[in-house]
Amino acid sequence: MRRLLVLTLLILVPGSLATWAATTPEELEENHSLATSIVTPHKPWARGHVGGPVHALFFVFAGHYGPDWGEPGTRLREVVELSQRFDIDAEAVFFSRRGDVWSFHGGKDGEERALALLAEPYDLYVIAGFPMERLPGEVQYRILEQVVGGAGLLYCGQDASEYLTDKRRITPTPAMLAAGLPAIPTGSESTPQVAADVASGYRLRDGRAAWLRYAAWALTPSEPFSWRGLADYEYRMLLVGRAALWAAGREGAVQVSSVCGDEPLHVRRDDPDARARVTLATAGDPTVEAVDPILVAIARLPEPGWRLRTPRQALEYRAQLPAMA
Repeated sequence: MRRLLVLTLLILVPGSLATWAATTPEELEENHSLATSIVTPHKPWARGHVGGPVHALFFVFAGHYGPDWGEPGTRLREVVELSQRFDIDAEAVFFSRRGDVWSFHGGKDGEERALALLAEPYDLYVIAGFPMERLPGEVQYRILEQVVGGAGLLYCGQDASEYLTDKRRITPTPAMLAAGLPAIPTGSESTPQVAADVASGYRLRDGRAAWLRYAAWALTPSEPFSWRGLADYEYRMLLVGRAALWAAGREGAVQVSSVCGDEPLHVRRDDPDARARVTLATAGDPTVEAVDPILVAIARLPEPGWRLRTPRQALEYRAQLPAMA
């Protein structure tokens, strides 16, 4: 029995040492890799965007196990999901918490990797699921140095930020962040999530920052699975993607400023003539002049469907809604 116990310990101890050994540089790169052959069903909201891809660095919360062990779950996958729907050229850094101590995945090696990535400029910096103030001072400084110089910042999380203050807030909230988006049901709250209630924009000298104020798993709130939730996730990612484009200064000259007006549209399933109104903000950009003939050709409208509300400022289009099964 004693010999058996000794043999068992000899087998278990090496395995335990391997489990808790420091992460190697090769493992660090593998753990942070966004490469995947898995493509989930998704709506490509802004693939092939006219402004080109956004080069972005994501700092993603990696759980509560400290530097040498992570439990990110599907948090890193959210960066992949966003990149499937928008032209995002992404790199990622894991940042975790154990008790009151915050650290990079891989400890010192992970921090050096983050600083090496920050040596190159990005169009957008994303803080996904934790307060930016938890990052080391040098990392915060390097991010903000780029943002005040013209880069974008996107923060997904509910904790207040000392950088995103009322003094720096842009009012009214830019349409790219708050307009033309549906209310999204939530499983934990009695009222749906409305973009105008959770999204805000800020000016940090020459750069922009967007704040999506909710309890973020990484980029979106964590909700229990439901078939309806698969559709809702598309709209959650639409809000994140629009916030990312706006923060990076890639919102485009023509934007959807409202769909069906400011109030929810209720349509009967048996209504064959249901129509909705879509409003585009153009700010006088001539790009919109190409929209109408394209719609006439694709939708086979008998006549141009767009109507000017204010000359060269906004257009309205009355569209017939598809029948619902």
